[in-house]
Amino acid sequence: TEYQEIEIIPAGCVFNLPKTANNLISLAKKDVKVLMVADSDVGADRISKLVSEQINFPNWVLVLPDPFIETWLFDDIEEFRSIRKDASKSKMWDAFLKKSESLDVEKLAEKDSEFRKYIEEIRSSGGG
Repeated sequence: TEYQEIEIIPAGCVFNLPKTANNLISLAKKDVKVLMVADSDVGADRISKLVSEQINFPNWVLVLPDPFIETWLFDDIEEFRSIRKDASKSKMWDAFLKKSESLDVEKLAEKDSEFRKYIEEIRSSGGG
């Protein structure tokens, strides 16, 4: 199987998505597809509008976990909030890693349409 390169580039916050994506495309040496993932806690419609009005290229997909990406790993959002509040960054990342190792991707994709869109984009790129 031939795999395409996938890079993860943090934008810092949802409002930086268009600028980050536009800068990425301007530096790309070939045609690329940009998959943007942003928490939807500031409003999915607001984010969609912002991105669609400011992106300067055609090949992009926006995925908006509801209300934030951590809901893909934590069924109990209070568990996540407790870890985030009480743990150091390294312990928080350890908790994320542990959760990701037991993640049932297919089950989550059936349950969550935004995760399904994310997984379908990764798979269509040859990444999984």
